[in-house]
Amino acid sequence: MQNSLILTVPGHSELELRAINSSDLENLRNWKNSHREAFFHRQTITTEQQQQWYKGYQQRDNDFMFIISHSDQPIGCIGFRRLEDKLDIYNVIMGNQQMSGKGLMRTALHTMIAEAARRYPGLPITLMVLKGNPAVEWYLKSGFNIESQCDTYLNLLYRPA
Repeated sequence: MQNSLILTVPGHSELELRAINSSDLENLRNWKNSHREAFFHRQTITTEQQQQWYKGYQQRDNDFMFIISHSDQPIGCIGFRRLEDKLDIYNVIMGNQQMSGKGLMRTALHTMIAEAARRYPGLPITLMVLKGNPAVEWYLKSGFNIESQCDTYLNLLYRPA
């Protein structure tokens, strides 16, 4: 069951990725709302909308959303889901800006990618990101390449080193 999944990070005992549960919903909602200009859904998310999303999420077997914790403090979130013949990374959010720039999100991303590849071997790992999102460069430095472009967003493909 996805809600009991915990990913440990080799060499980083203070860093953990834990599947979300209902107690994380307010953090998720606040983080997404505070960064909504970087996402496709730019409207403010209400508590009710977050709860509806979570109910749907719980029904999807191929959807994994994690809280990233450092020293037992939630610092962000990250997710992946299987979409037909590919894996899609989504909702990558650094929620605690004081922890930014320490490499924790990149380490969490690569830990999650390893788990996704283990679960779904051979499927391409992709993401879509708005062209104006400040994380575009971060993704490119984290092993993604631009696969294609649309007017407002980029399709990125992970290419392991």
